[in-house]
Amino acid sequence: MIALLALVFFLQGIPLRPNEGGTITGVLKDANGKPAVRVRVGAIPQPDGPVDLASASAMISIAETDAAGRYRLEDVPAGRYYIAAGRVDFPTYFPGTQALARGTVVSITSRAVVEGIDFVLQDSSIRVPGLDLLFGLPASLTFSIPLQASVEGGGKLPVFSPGGFMFIRLTNLATGIRTEVPINESSCVVSGPTAEYRVSIENLPPGYRIKSMMAGTTDLTTSNLQLSSLSFKTLASAGLINSLSLGSAPMTATTTVSVVLARAGSETTAATSVRIAGRAGNGERRSIYLDGKPGTFYSDGTFEFRGVQAGRHTLATIENPGAGRPLGGSLIVGNRDVDGINLDEVSLLPMDIRSPAPTTGTQPAGTLIRLPSLRVVVVDEASRQPTGPGTVYVIGPFGTSFDLPAEGRFEFPRLLPGKYSFEIQVFRHITITRTVVMGDEDVDLELSVTSLE
Repeated sequence: MIALLALVFFLQGIPLRPNEGGTITGVLKDANGKPAVRVRVGAIPQPDGPVDLASASAMISIAETDAAGRYRLEDVPAGRYYIAAGRVDFPTYFPGTQALARGTVVSITSRAVVEGIDFVLQDSSIRVPGLDLLFGLPASLTFSIPLQASVEGGGKLPVFSPGGFMFIRLTNLATGIRTEVPINESSCVVSGPTAEYRVSIENLPPGYRIKSMMAGTTDLTTSNLQLSSLSFKTLASAGLINSLSLGSAPMTATTTVSVVLARAGSETTAATSVRIAGRAGNGERRSIYLDGKPGTFYSDGTFEFRGVQAGRHTLATIENPGAGRPLGGSLIVGNRDVDGINLDEVSLLPMDIRSPAPTTGTQPAGTLIRLPSLRVVVVDEASRQPTGPGTVYVIGPFGTSFDLPAEGRFEFPRLLPGKYSFEIQVFRHITITRTVVMGDEDVDLELSVTSLE
């Protein structure tokens, strides 16, 4: 045992100073009041703050309980400690909690003996057969929890609505740290060793309610998520022991957090308004707006708006996390529902996309209007010849930049109606800024730059 302790102390960089440390003793029992036999017990230094609290795991003294459940931690340097017992992944902390922040700190001075640190081992802290890791070697554990969200009756799962992107939030009750994942993600990774979380659904769309939210048999609408209540793959059989000791592989739960949504009731709209629906992409998570007002985007890449008035409208996916270019379209709406709209990829979004100016159109209701192109040539003011190279900056909230080629030409195909502003810098020429208002027709624009020479 002494050699084993010396190895652990060496790995953790802790010097051994015989006869200077203190001693902590106590009795460990199981939930039935019987002695907890051959269970590891150790002392964890109290972290300096909440951030350190979330990753505290290094132990500086280790012992094993005897046939009577007694343990004795020796040569503990003077300081303040949490006393932990049981599994590396789900220990029980004195006086009997699995949340480290709720444990009681024990103070020890040089050569002092602190007795009576007795507590009850939680069932989930009992060592798993085949899991033979040394206490204190893993720097921090991470846990991957499977997620599954659905809509009652096989309805489509919304990922974006007027409230914003929808996500599942897990709040660590010990540290306050929040982990947020999109509602349609298949798993969520959280960090140990604290093991209790409040689970909530954020930005639930209008017209929906949470029918159920379960982790196994635990109702998460009324109870917190306890990692200790989940079933996990045995580390040895999953081949994770070596990588776990390096803190690189998550421990994967076999219990799934399952969320089921239900419609809260039928939506009523004015007799003069209609519903429009279509597809934008192949299931990438996007937002969807009509004339700057948010609609509902589903996990299968479809979208819909209800209560749309007759007239011409601009549709666009403004926020596109994890997706490519934005998608958009310009649509004529009459007094009937419009389905099957397929939005095109657009080169840029106009500066005023969130509040586009009212437009009219002569095309039939249901028409998705062709999007125009902007073609620009930059010429030297004196020679009237195309000039470059340089840089083009797109100004505004959706700005970007790109290189202007030596021939001084660039093009933006498929632009939505609205305003676009550019700053153009050509080598050895005065920088110019221009704003272009796009309608339905292609625009060919010649811009002159003045030489500095």
